[in-house]
Amino acid sequence: MRSSSRTRHHVTAVAAAALSTIALAGCGQPSAEPGPTTEGTVEVPTQPTLAPIDTALPTLDPSAPGSGGYFDAADALTGTSCARTGGTWSFTGTLTNSDDMPHTFTVAVSLVRTTDLSQVTLKEITVTVPAGASYPVEARSFASDPATGLQCVTGATVKGD
Repeated sequence: MRSSSRTRHHVTAVAAAALSTIALAGCGQPSAEPGPTTEGTVEVPTQPTLAPIDTALPTLDPSAPGSGGYFDAADALTGTSCARTGGTWSFTGTLTNSDDMPHTFTVAVSLVRTTDLSQVTLKEITVTVPAGASYPVEARSFASDPATGLQCVTGATVKGD
């Protein structure tokens, strides 16, 4: 009889543990309120703490001290001409440094396919322009490609201090 009493005690302990686990599992759980929702879905209120994303582009100053990065200097490059004569492409333009200190500009001239904008060739021209001065830039015969469907794309950057 002793083993039967031990078995009964063991079964009672297991049942008590199972009941307490089930009781604890229900504690602190959110209860679904009846409403027009479909079974299995939960409605969550919109959080009022979210702020809208600012999508404005920052203003870049090529002469910002200690910036160390490259900045768009598109306004400094004027009077550009990029054309094909025969099968040879050439570029000319003028860089103007309106700042009160000299800057080193890099002008990129790319020849790309109009169908997929893939790059055929790239020519980079690096020029240091004194403060308040203008300087002509050119890339004569930078590409030889008689193919149709090509266009010239240019841009200028200046490295910050």
